[in-house]
Amino acid sequence: MPKPVRAKPALHRSDAALVDEAIEHLQSIWRQGLLQTVVTVGDYLIQQFFDGSLAGAASLSPTKPAALGRLLARAPEIGVSVHQLRVAVRIAAQYRQLPVAVAAELSVSHHELLLVVPPDDKLRLAKAAIKEELPKRAFLQLIRRDHPAHEGGRPPDPRQVVWLRSLERVMDEVAMKKPLEAEALRELSESDVRQMETRLGRCRERIDGILAACSRRPKRLRAPRA
Repeated sequence: MPKPVRAKPALHRSDAALVDEAIEHLQSIWRQGLLQTVVTVGDYLIQQFFDGSLAGAASLSPTKPAALGRLLARAPEIGVSVHQLRVAVRIAAQYRQLPVAVAAELSVSHHELLLVVPPDDKLRLAKAAIKEELPKRAFLQLIRRDHPAHEGGRPPDPRQVVWLRSLERVMDEVAMKKPLEAEALRELSESDVRQMETRLGRCRERIDGILAACSRRPKRLRAPRA
Protein backbone atom coordinates (compact mmCIF):
# COMPACT_ATOMS: atom_id res chain seq x y z
CA MET A 1 0.00 0.00 0.00
CA PRO A 2 1.29 3.50 -0.75
CA LYS A 3 3.11 5.23 2.07
CA PRO A 4 3.34 8.99 2.50
CA VAL A 5 6.40 10.44 0.84
CA ARG A 6 8.71 12.17 3.27
CA ALA A 7 9.69 14.96 0.95
CA LYS A 8 12.60 17.19 1.81
CA PRO A 9 11.38 20.41 3.43
CA ALA A 10 11.08 23.22 0.93
CA LEU A 11 13.98 25.64 1.39
CA HIS A 12 13.99 29.30 0.51
CA ARG A 13 14.92 28.91 -3.13
CA SER A 14 13.69 30.15 -6.46
CA ASP A 15 10.68 28.71 -8.23
CA ALA A 16 12.99 27.56 -11.03
CA ALA A 17 15.12 25.51 -8.61
CA LEU A 18 12.02 24.04 -6.97
CA VAL A 19 10.59 23.01 -10.33
CA ASP A 20 13.89 21.47 -11.50
CA GLU A 21 14.01 19.37 -8.32
CA ALA A 22 10.35 18.39 -8.72
CA ILE A 23 10.89 17.29 -12.33
CA GLU A 24 13.80 15.05 -11.33
CA HIS A 25 11.93 13.55 -8.37
CA LEU A 26 8.72 12.86 -10.31
CA GLN A 27 10.60 11.25 -13.18
CA SER A 28 12.12 8.80 -10.72
CA ILE A 29 8.82 7.58 -9.25
CA TRP A 30 6.33 7.69 -12.12
CA ARG A 31 7.02 4.15 -13.30
CA GLN A 32 5.90 2.23 -10.20
CA GLY A 33 2.62 0.40 -9.63
CA LEU A 34 -0.28 2.53 -10.90
CA LEU A 35 -2.14 3.35 -7.68
CA GLN A 36 1.05 3.58 -5.65
CA THR A 37 2.55 5.80 -8.33
CA VAL A 38 -0.46 8.13 -8.49
CA VAL A 39 -0.60 8.50 -4.70
CA THR A 40 3.16 8.91 -4.37
CA VAL A 41 3.23 11.59 -7.07
CA GLY A 42 0.23 13.31 -5.50
CA ASP A 43 1.79 13.19 -2.03
CA TYR A 44 4.96 14.78 -3.33
CA LEU A 45 3.09 17.57 -5.11
CA ILE A 46 0.96 18.21 -2.03
CA GLN A 47 4.05 18.57 0.15
CA GLN A 48 5.95 20.78 -2.28
CA PHE A 49 3.25 22.97 -3.80
CA PHE A 50 0.36 22.85 -1.29
CA ASP A 51 2.43 22.93 1.93
CA GLY A 52 0.93 19.57 2.92
CA SER A 53 -2.68 20.85 2.96
CA LEU A 54 -5.11 18.07 1.99
CA ALA A 55 -7.96 20.58 1.82
CA GLY A 56 -5.97 22.78 -0.55
CA ALA A 57 -5.04 19.75 -2.64
CA ALA A 58 -8.65 18.54 -2.85
CA SER A 59 -9.71 21.93 -4.22
CA LEU A 60 -6.52 22.38 -6.29
CA SER A 61 -5.64 25.59 -4.41
CA PRO A 62 -1.82 25.55 -4.24
CA THR A 63 0.20 27.72 -1.87
CA LYS A 64 2.81 28.10 -4.62
CA PRO A 65 0.62 28.67 -7.72
CA ALA A 66 3.36 30.23 -9.86
CA ALA A 67 5.75 27.36 -9.24
CA LEU A 68 3.04 24.77 -9.84
CA GLY A 69 2.13 26.50 -13.09
CA ARG A 70 5.73 26.21 -14.25
CA LEU A 71 5.82 22.55 -13.31
CA LEU A 72 2.61 21.79 -15.23
CA ALA A 73 4.02 23.57 -18.27
CA ARG A 74 6.91 21.07 -18.20
CA ALA A 75 4.73 18.00 -17.64
CA PRO A 76 5.93 16.35 -20.92
CA GLU A 77 9.41 16.09 -19.39
CA ILE A 78 7.95 13.79 -16.71
CA GLY A 79 6.08 11.70 -19.28
CA VAL A 80 2.58 12.53 -18.06
CA SER A 81 -0.15 15.02 -18.91
CA VAL A 82 -1.26 18.07 -16.94
CA HIS A 83 -4.58 16.32 -16.36
CA GLN A 84 -2.83 13.29 -14.83
CA LEU A 85 -0.84 15.46 -12.43
CA ARG A 86 -3.92 17.37 -11.29
CA VAL A 87 -5.83 14.14 -10.75
CA ALA A 88 -2.89 12.65 -8.85
CA VAL A 89 -3.04 15.54 -6.39
CA ARG A 90 -6.76 15.11 -5.77
CA ILE A 91 -6.58 11.31 -5.54
CA ALA A 92 -3.70 11.48 -3.05
CA ALA A 93 -5.67 13.89 -0.88
CA GLN A 94 -8.71 11.62 -1.06
CA TYR A 95 -6.58 8.54 -0.33
CA ARG A 96 -5.29 10.09 2.89
CA GLN A 97 -8.82 10.96 4.01
CA LEU A 98 -10.07 7.38 3.71
CA PRO A 99 -9.10 4.40 5.90
CA VAL A 100 -5.99 2.83 4.39
CA ALA A 101 -7.66 -0.60 4.20
CA VAL A 102 -10.39 0.91 2.04
CA ALA A 103 -8.36 3.32 -0.07
CA ALA A 104 -5.80 0.66 -1.00
CA GLU A 105 -8.51 -1.67 -2.38
CA LEU A 106 -9.84 0.80 -4.93
CA SER A 107 -8.39 1.15 -8.40
CA VAL A 108 -7.20 4.48 -9.78
CA SER A 109 -10.34 4.61 -11.94
CA HIS A 110 -12.58 4.08 -8.92
CA HIS A 111 -10.69 6.76 -6.99
CA GLU A 112 -11.15 9.19 -9.87
CA LEU A 113 -14.89 8.52 -10.00
CA LEU A 114 -15.10 9.00 -6.23
CA LEU A 115 -13.66 12.51 -6.50
CA VAL A 116 -17.07 14.00 -7.32
CA VAL A 117 -18.72 12.48 -4.23
CA PRO A 118 -19.19 14.72 -1.14
CA PRO A 119 -16.64 13.93 1.61
CA ASP A 120 -19.27 12.61 4.02
CA ASP A 121 -20.33 9.85 1.63
CA LYS A 122 -17.03 8.76 0.07
CA LEU A 123 -16.40 6.02 2.63
CA ARG A 124 -19.84 4.41 2.24
CA LEU A 125 -19.60 4.27 -1.55
CA ALA A 126 -16.00 3.10 -1.48
CA LYS A 127 -16.94 0.22 0.83
CA ALA A 128 -19.89 -0.66 -1.44
CA ALA A 129 -17.60 -0.79 -4.48
CA ILE A 130 -15.22 -3.14 -2.66
CA LYS A 131 -17.87 -5.38 -1.11
CA GLU A 132 -19.85 -5.78 -4.33
CA GLU A 133 -16.72 -5.84 -6.52
CA LEU A 134 -18.23 -3.20 -8.76
CA PRO A 135 -16.53 -2.59 -12.09
CA LYS A 136 -15.95 1.01 -13.14
CA ARG A 137 -19.21 1.39 -15.09
CA ALA A 138 -21.35 -0.07 -12.28
CA PHE A 139 -19.63 2.16 -9.73
CA LEU A 140 -20.34 5.21 -11.89
CA GLN A 141 -24.02 4.22 -12.07
CA LEU A 142 -24.12 3.87 -8.27
CA ILE A 143 -22.61 7.31 -7.81
CA ARG A 144 -25.02 8.88 -10.29
CA ARG A 145 -27.96 7.16 -8.60
CA ASP A 146 -27.04 8.37 -5.13
CA HIS A 147 -25.72 11.75 -6.21
CA PRO A 148 -27.64 12.93 -9.27
CA ALA A 149 -26.69 16.22 -10.84
CA HIS A 150 -28.17 19.16 -8.97
CA GLU A 151 -31.12 20.66 -10.80
CA GLY A 152 -29.71 24.13 -10.42
CA GLY A 153 -26.19 23.10 -11.38
CA ARG A 154 -24.49 22.75 -14.69
CA PRO A 155 -26.20 20.22 -16.98
CA PRO A 156 -24.11 17.29 -18.22
CA ASP A 157 -22.22 17.86 -21.45
CA PRO A 158 -23.84 16.39 -24.57
CA ARG A 159 -22.26 13.25 -25.96
CA GLN A 160 -20.81 15.18 -28.92
CA VAL A 161 -18.80 17.37 -26.55
CA VAL A 162 -17.74 14.38 -24.44
CA TRP A 163 -16.53 12.58 -27.59
CA LEU A 164 -14.57 15.60 -28.81
CA ARG A 165 -13.01 16.02 -25.37
CA SER A 166 -11.83 12.40 -25.54
CA LEU A 167 -10.44 13.03 -29.02
CA GLU A 168 -8.57 16.08 -27.75
CA ARG A 169 -7.01 14.04 -24.95
CA VAL A 170 -5.85 11.44 -27.46
CA MET A 171 -4.28 14.18 -29.59
CA ASP A 172 -2.49 15.53 -26.51
CA GLU A 173 -1.26 12.10 -25.38
CA VAL A 174 2.28 12.63 -24.14
CA ALA A 175 3.43 9.22 -25.34
CA MET A 176 2.87 10.27 -28.98
CA LYS A 177 4.45 13.73 -28.91
CA LYS A 178 8.00 12.64 -29.75
CA PRO A 179 7.02 9.95 -32.31
CA LEU A 180 5.15 12.65 -34.26
CA GLU A 181 8.01 15.16 -34.31
CA ALA A 182 9.78 15.85 -37.61
CA GLU A 183 12.95 13.98 -36.62
CA ALA A 184 11.03 10.81 -35.74
CA LEU A 185 8.90 11.02 -38.89
CA ARG A 186 12.00 11.10 -41.09
CA GLU A 187 12.73 7.54 -39.99
CA LEU A 188 9.47 6.23 -41.46
CA SER A 189 9.24 4.64 -44.88
CA GLU A 190 7.56 6.46 -47.75
CA SER A 191 4.60 4.04 -47.64
CA ASP A 192 4.14 4.66 -43.90
CA VAL A 193 4.18 8.43 -44.45
CA ARG A 194 1.65 8.16 -47.29
CA GLN A 195 -0.61 6.05 -45.08
CA MET A 196 -0.38 8.68 -42.32
CA GLU A 197 -1.15 11.46 -44.78
CA THR A 198 -4.20 9.56 -46.03
CA ARG A 199 -5.56 8.98 -42.54
CA LEU A 200 -4.84 12.55 -41.46
CA GLY A 201 -6.65 13.75 -44.56
CA ARG A 202 -9.70 11.69 -43.64
CA CYS A 203 -9.62 13.05 -40.09
CA ARG A 204 -9.37 16.61 -41.39
CA GLU A 205 -12.30 16.05 -43.75
CA ARG A 206 -14.45 14.81 -40.86
CA ILE A 207 -13.41 17.68 -38.60
CA ASP A 208 -14.11 20.19 -41.40
CA GLY A 209 -17.51 18.57 -41.87
CA ILE A 210 -18.32 18.94 -38.16
CA LEU A 211 -17.22 22.59 -38.18
CA ALA A 212 -19.33 23.27 -41.27
CA ALA A 213 -22.36 21.62 -39.66
CA CYS A 214 -21.87 23.76 -36.55
CA SER A 215 -21.73 26.94 -38.62
CA ARG A 216 -24.94 25.98 -40.49
CA ARG A 217 -26.82 25.20 -37.30
CA PRO A 218 -29.53 27.79 -36.65
CA LYS A 219 -29.07 29.63 -33.38
CA ARG A 220 -31.67 28.96 -30.72
CA LEU A 221 -33.46 31.89 -29.24
CA ARG A 222 -33.47 32.06 -25.49
CA ALA A 223 -36.82 31.37 -23.92
CA PRO A 224 -38.27 34.47 -22.24
CA ARG A 225 -38.02 34.52 -18.47
CA ALA A 226 -41.21 33.83 -16.57
